Amino acid sequence: MCSLYSLLNKGKNRIFMIKHRIIDILKTFSVKDIKNFRDYLNSPFFNKSKKIVKVYEILLKFFPDFNSQLLTKELIYSKFESKKSFNKSTYYNMMADLFHHAENYLMYINFQKKEIKAKDFLLDELFKRNLDNLIESNLTKVKSLLRSNNQIDADYYFNTFKIITDELNHIHVNKAKSGKSIIDLYSNKLSDRGMYLTCLFVTEMMRVFDDLLALNKTFDIDKESSFIFGIFNEMDFEKLLKYMISNSKNKDLSVVFKIYYNLHMAFSDFENEKYYTNYKKLLFMNINIFSIDEIRFHLSRLIRYCKNKSSDVKLSRKYENELLMHYNYVLTKGYYKSSISNYLPVELFRIVLHLGLNLKKFKWTNEFINKFINEIHPDKRDSMYYLSSAEYYFSKKNFPKVLKNLHEIDLNHFMLKVDLRNILLMTYYELNEFESATSLIESYKHFLKYDKTLSKPEKKKAYDFIDILKILIKKKINSKNDQNNILEFELNEKLFYKNWVEEKILQLK
Repeated sequence: MCSLYSLLNKGKNRIFMIKHRIIDILKTFSVKDIKNFRDYLNSPFFNKSKKIVKVYEILLKFFPDFNSQLLTKELIYSKFESKKSFNKSTYYNMMADLFHHAENYLMYINFQKKEIKAKDFLLDELFKRNLDNLIESNLTKVKSLLRSNNQIDADYYFNTFKIITDELNHIHVNKAKSGKSIIDLYSNKLSDRGMYLTCLFVTEMMRVFDDLLALNKTFDIDKESSFIFGIFNEMDFEKLLKYMISNSKNKDLSVVFKIYYNLHMAFSDFENEKYYTNYKKLLFMNINIFSIDEIRFHLSRLIRYCKNKSSDVKLSRKYENELLMHYNYVLTKGYYKSSISNYLPVELFRIVLHLGLNLKKFKWTNEFINKFINEIHPDKRDSMYYLSSAEYYFSKKNFPKVLKNLHEIDLNHFMLKVDLRNILLMTYYELNEFESATSLIESYKHFLKYDKTLSKPEKKKAYDFIDILKILIKKKINSKNDQNNILEFELNEKLFYKNWVEEKILQLK
């Protein structure tokens, strides 16, 4: 067998660190996963190959990063075929087998978390084996599970639909469809099955249609060829929602469709604000009946409505305050957390920060920074704190403190390099440090020219901001400067810090 040293120093046969999908999965493993997957691989029911166990154990020596130069194909191969020379096909087959087992493991642990779906699979098997008594007892158990986890969402509708389907199958197989009581039972179950399927259809169609409407505001969607727009043209969803309100079997479902009705009308009859008011009121009065995913959906719709309304100058202040209220609710209830991450997204933190500052709620904003900065990922926390503090002090016109906070940020490792430069540039302007501002502009342009992470639209916004700052600086130094360029930039709605720019223009006139 070749030594590890010789494998790494084979002259022409260069060794590279391995890349494989199994590595991608193993990088996500917790300590518990490592143990459980080992148990899985050592179980003869799941795996009968001891070689796969050996491959897993050698890979674990490089957990969690798997980026060592010692981790090579040859090393792995040598652990399960110590007396044979490297065979590429055998190696890849073994890695593929381990990957397949890892996928099965993930599927298994996910399956374990979903009791109702697991019971549905069990019932399917019990039906195939004609185990009638067990079918009846498990139907009772699964209905109990559904009642104990009765938060309403798409899964609730679908699971109820499936349970009723199983009940109908059980009646069909075991009870003669004669006699009024059995006929009534069977027909009522059929009706309920159709109702829950309709609940699923209506709510999911509303979601899809709403997403398409939002997409259509930014992009030109071909409505003529769109199946969803076609459905909404052919069907009267307003009338259907009213029917669901009146004919739902229980109070909670009726409330759900009142909420969806007002959501639908809020965006369909956008000028009539009563639907937004009703939507918001009904949602917060009944928020406990919904699952977390459903709550997130409705909060995002309230936020979207307020954003759209705030673009109207006459309504902007009212709906910016509404926006801040909704964002604050999301933050305090922790609805920003997901199965992927428990950390507060930087983008959301920045949106709330800017909203608070624009509304001049300085005390609230300062409390927000200090309270929620610890919810941001540790790798980004310090820099975000200093940048947010700089923006807070900029709004308070305490420019020395702006500079003090900005200088704490390591620019080489900071993601919001454009934001930082913009604030620094405005601060130099406010302090009349025009040489520093001019020098920063040149380095800013150099950064934009060679940076490969920013999109073209983002770069254009940055260049526009630089150009307007150059004009403002020139005008501030020389009062004879032509104002035409300023007016041109003033009309650009996407200009960075547009309110500040307009304020500076007024000061110069």
